[in-house]
Parts: sequence; structure tokens; C-alpha cells
Amino acid sequence: MPRGFALLVPLTLLGGCWLTDAELQDKLGVSDDTGDDGPITVSTIEPLWGTAAGGTDVTISAGPIGEGVIVRFGDATASIISVQSDQVVVRTPAGAVGKVDVDVQWGAHAGSAPQAFEYFTDGTGTFGAIGTVNWIDLVGFLDFAYEDGGSAWVNLTERSTYDYQAFYGASLDTCASGWSFPGNVVEVAHANEVHLSRDGGSGLLLPWDSVEDAYFSDLVSEGTGSNAWISNGVLDLEPLDVPDFPAISAKAFVRTPSAFAVFVTCDTCSSAPLDDPTWVGPTAYQDDFQVEWTTSAPGDYVLIRVDRYGDNDEVVEQVRCLVHDDGAFTIPAATWQASTGVTSIDLWVGRARASTAVLPHDNSKSGVAGVYWIVGTAGFVPM
Repeated sequence: MPRGFALLVPLTLLGGCWLTDAELQDKLGVSDDTGDDGPITVSTIEPLWGTAAGGTDVTISAGPIGEGVIVRFGDATASIISVQSDQVVVRTPAGAVGKVDVDVQWGAHAGSAPQAFEYFTDGTGTFGAIGTVNWIDLVGFLDFAYEDGGSAWVNLTERSTYDYQAFYGASLDTCASGWSFPGNVVEVAHANEVHLSRDGGSGLLLPWDSVEDAYFSDLVSEGTGSNAWISNGVLDLEPLDVPDFPAISAKAFVRTPSAFAVFVTCDTCSSAPLDDPTWVGPTAYQDDFQVEWTTSAPGDYVLIRVDRYGDNDEVVEQVRCLVHDDGAFTIPAATWQASTGVTSIDLWVGRARASTAVLPHDNSKSGVAGVYWIVGTAGFVPM
């Protein structure tokens, strides 16, 4: 009987009794051709983890094996993708969360790697990391008073529905006064540092910062140091060294946007670029407030933040908006809640790119955004 005939037989009940996989192979003519029943040595399994939904491609170095090899993860049989004499590539079946044995069988040969593969709860549609890599371009009066700068903070979290844009709104083209983050983010066990690498550069090293409660680092401008901001860049997550956490890596963990320019206008102020140090802001809190920006190389969304200050240089109101990167957005007059005592504003406009990374151990996504901020200030004409 031809060896390949096994693929055409859907039955596992022959001769009136149920057969083991090895007996079924013998009946169908799928044999190991070695003439002995020595053990299979399982030397490596890569990766050692995957989602409980199954579907993870795993490479197992083991031998002797050949066509007709069977691989089980716990009690479930994996799909065979390819086979060589000392290696088999499989796609994992679904499994229960936790560690399982990996068993390899080829004819009379058998081998096992006890508790070698770990299933994680499937995180499809959720986020397993949150944070931002951002650059702040100060313009106008602020450019004279302070220096531009940036920072990066990243947290590996329990699976949640929150990414970085959740700090600014629940849906696009909305604003809210006093917006606050809509839930708790619980970090997982941490290592000493996280390494984000990029082509053509060393990337970013983010040490664990107990004060920030995250992996954190200040950034300098491109070309002036190892922890440097780069526009239109892609940063990959290098394999983690975290106790009781898989050594995951991920491509495009962070994507940074391009630079742009910002213009502002309102009912009681003339249109002006935000970097104009003579621009005077709106005179009435009831104003519709329009923000415009250049749209070359648009990002995935734009963040707008307005800090409104009182006589004692204290913030009396903060408004946050999450909007499409389509060149303009008007903050409705009804958004403003603080009606008196506002003497100046700081305006933050940030172009953001979302991550495209999927974390391989559980299929959750990276919620770490790259943001390029333009920040300016304006005084109010006394009312």
C-alpha cells in the first residue's frame, strides 16, 4: 500500500476495534523504515508558548522522525506543516491555559518533552502593552523659554481594551473637559530594561523606573545619543528577559510619525501659526476653537489637549480631544466648562501612529503609540 494512502483514509476504526496512532500508521503502511523501536529525542521547541486558541507555528527539533509523525500538545494532536529527518513544524491545537507535555510519535518510536509548552489566555482583540514614545516641539514663546525634548514609557500589562489613545477619548472626533483614563492598567512582572531596536541605529534602552512605574527614558533629538527620537521610524521589541514571562519579541512595536505645522483660529482671535509668539488667544470661553495642521504624511490619529490657566498659573480646566488626522478640527464651544478666571492657555497638538505589533504569546496587540507633539502658549485679552 502506498505510504501517502494514509491521507485518503478518514477512518480510525479498522478490523472492528479502535487503534492507537502507531497501530493506525502500521495498518496504513506509514512506517518508520528503521526496523527498531528506539526512542525519539526531542532537543528543542521554538517557541515554547502560544495562545490557548491554537494556531501557533512551532518548530520541534527531534529524531529520528519522518513522514507520518504525530505530535501532541497535551491530549490534542497538532497539524503537521512540514517534516524533515530531524525536525517537524506543526501548528498547535487549542489547549487549556498552562503548561503541557509535547509528545512526538513516529511509528514505534516515541519521545516526550514534559511540561515544555505553555498556553496563554488568548488575547485577540485586546492590548498587552501600553505607552508612548514621543517628541515635544515647543514653539512660539515656549521655544524661547524651554528646550525641546522627548520621553518614552512602556508598560507590559494584563490584557485590556486600552491603548494610548484611550488617554484622550473613547472615539474619534470627540472632546471632553476633565477627561481621565477610563480604567486601571495592571503591569506584569518586570525586567531591568526593555530594548527597542531600529534599523540603522541602536534604538532605545528603557530601564525600569520605580517612580514612573514603567520602563522609562528621556529622549534627545535624532543623531545626538543612543536614546534618540527619530521621525517616521519603526522600533522593534527585542526579546524580553522577564521572570515568569515569555521572551517575546515583536516587529513594529512602536511607529513614530512625521513632523507637521499647526495653525489656530477662533471667533475672537485671528488665524495664526502656533509658533507665532505674538498670537493672542480667544477672549471668551464660549468660543468655538479651530485647530488646523498640515497633512503631509498623516498619522493614524491626532491628539489635542488644551490646558487653561488661572491667575495663579494653576490649571483650571483641561480639555482633551481624539480626532482624525484630516487637517482640521473645531473644539465646540459647549466643551468648555471653566467660565471665569482663565488668563492663558497651553495648546498641545500631537500626530500619532499606532503600533502594528501582535505579541506572539497570546495574540494581544501593542498599545504603544509614537507621538510628535507641537506645543505653544497664548495669553488672553482681559475680559
